[in-house]
Amino acid sequence: MVTKDFKEFSNEDVIGIIESFKGEQSECDLGELKNLLAEVTNRKLGTQYADTISSLIHEKIAVEPKTKEEVKIKQEAFGKEVEKFPVLKFVSGLFKVIAWVALAVCTALGVGVSYLYFLEQALLAAAVIFAGIAVGTVWLLVFYVAAEKILIKIEIEKHLRGIYQDMETLKTKQPSQ
Repeated sequence: MVTKDFKEFSNEDVIGIIESFKGEQSECDLGELKNLLAEVTNRKLGTQYADTISSLIHEKIAVEPKTKEEVKIKQEAFGKEVEKFPVLKFVSGLFKVIAWVALAVCTALGVGVSYLYFLEQALLAAAVIFAGIAVGTVWLLVFYVAAEKILIKIEIEKHLRGIYQDMETLKTKQPSQ
């Protein structure tokens, strides 16, 4: 572990620390890398050192953060994720509400019809109530599947966007030929 105050080190010492981090000879945390990047930038040591530290930070952030400080740094680096497609998420929620309302309405209609028309005939009354529940269940499934279909497409888009961003990051890291 290196002290977090790099101002007391000479340029050669800072470059040596960067080289040891790059060669994975010593362990570092995100806070140290952040402070080291600030010091390299302030001293204007060169873009190759800043790029090295940036890639180390990116590798650290790509791994799941372990400490609260790492979580904070990751949130600062990437910011809050922008919610995409809020209208589709609203429509999906609306479909779920409609699904449950449809089940309740169909069940209530089955009970109402059986009470009004088949009060003396218990078998027919039970059949009408069961039919109301069955029709309501079908509508529940139809609307609920539509809602989940919207949500899964949103998730697919989110993951594909992440893969695309990772590929773009890898393209920028590869040396040009």
